[in-house]
Amino acid sequence: MKHKILALISASWMSFLASGCGAPMADNSTTAARVDSSSDAARCPSAPENRALSYFWWRTRKEVIMPVWSNDGQMVAAFEQSYEEMKSWDPLAGTTKKRKFCHRLVVQNPDGSGRRYVGPVRAGQAIAPFYFKPAGRIYIGAYQEQTRHFYRVEADGTRRLIATLAPGDELLPSPDGDVLARITLPVPYCDIQGPESPLPLVTYKVQMLNADGQAVGPQQSVTQRCFSLGLTWNSAQNFIVFDGESAQAFDAQGTDLGAVPQPGCAYPRTSSSEVDSQGRVLGYNDKGQIAIISTDGQAFGCQ
Repeated sequence: MKHKILALISASWMSFLASGCGAPMADNSTTAARVDSSSDAARCPSAPENRALSYFWWRTRKEVIMPVWSNDGQMVAAFEQSYEEMKSWDPLAGTTKKRKFCHRLVVQNPDGSGRRYVGPVRAGQAIAPFYFKPAGRIYIGAYQEQTRHFYRVEADGTRRLIATLAPGDELLPSPDGDVLARITLPVPYCDIQGPESPLPLVTYKVQMLNADGQAVGPQQSVTQRCFSLGLTWNSAQNFIVFDGESAQAFDAQGTDLGAVPQPGCAYPRTSSSEVDSQGRVLGYNDKGQIAIISTDGQAFGCQ
C-alpha cells in the first residue's frame, strides 16, 4: 500500500506540472501580444475570448501561472498561459477539453507595477520559471507535444535551448543561476516486486551544466530508493540528492562530496521560488492578480 501511495503522489506531481493550473490574469499591460513564428501561430489559440463555455465551440482562456520571486527578491516572474477549451461529453476527459496551449513570460514589481512581457507568445505549456535577476537570465521549462524543453531566456526575450528532458528527468538551477544540476532517471525507472516488498534501490545520473547547457565536471552516480527522490540546493551552492534514508552532495563543479546529513527541509529547492528570502509568499488576490499572500513562508536556506 505504501508503494502505491508513493506512486500516486509521484504521478499526481507530474500531472500538476503538466496542467499549468493558475488563476485568471488581469491584463493591465499595453503591450500587444505577438506570436513568434507562423508555426507557433498555427498552434496558439485563435478562438474568441468572450464566448460562453459550450459543448459546441471553442473559446480562448488566459491564466497567470507559477509566479516566482527573482533570487534577489526585487522582481517577480510568471507565465501568461493561453489555451482553447470547450465542455466535454466524455466524463473521463474531465469537465472541459483543452488544446492549443501557448505561453508568454512576464515580469513585474511585487506590487504589480512595471509589468512587461519578455519575448513573444510561444507554443507549448509552460513549466517552472526560475528568475535570476542579478545574472540577467530566467530559466523556464515548456512542453512541446509530449517533450519537455528547458530554456535560458535573456532580458530581451531571446531564448537558448539548454536541454531536452526525458520523462521524469529534472533540471534545477543553482542559487546564483550559474550552474544547473541535471538528474537522469534510469529506464525502466522502478520495478516493484509486490506491495509488501521494499522499495528497490535505483541509480541516478547527476551532471552539472553551465548556463549554455554544456557539461561541467564529470557525470556522477547516486543510488537512492525509487519514488522517494528528493533534490535541493543549499546556500553553500551544493546540490543534495536524498531519499529519507541517505543523502549525497555534489558541488557546483560536479565533484562528489559524499554522504551528508539529511537536509533540514526539502523546499524551496533553490533561491528563486514563490517564497523569497524574507518569507513572503506569492499567490493571487481575488482579482486573479499576483499578490503577496503571506509573510511567514519557509525561505530558501533551511537546508
